[in-house]
Amino acid sequence: MADGAEARPDHPITGFNGYTVDKARVYDLGVTYNIDAITVGLDWSHGDYNDFNDGKEDELDDVALGASYALGPGVSLAAFIGWFNYNDGGTLHDDNTGWQAGVGTGINF
Repeated sequence: MADGAEARPDHPITGFNGYTVDKARVYDLGVTYNIDAITVGLDWSHGDYNDFNDGKEDELDDVALGASYALGPGVSLAAFIGWFNYNDGGTLHDDNTGWQAGVGTGINF
């Protein structure tokens, strides 16, 4: 959720984040939408990383679509599916592209 944004039913929330740490630059852009107990979101992230092994710049892009359902006060069920693409900028060209998915629960006191 964006800093200072308040979650309300039937209200979209957008956020942008970026940071640079030890020769790494990462940008993230996402949006969520709440409909009663259901929240649906889409997120994109791009990162440029200085590879420790060869000193070259690697890139990682990640896109994820997720949803959560509030089962009750403090209890939720969530799932996502995502795609990623990793490009090795070095001589090894250790590139990787794939899909990812997850399911989880949340309990807050």
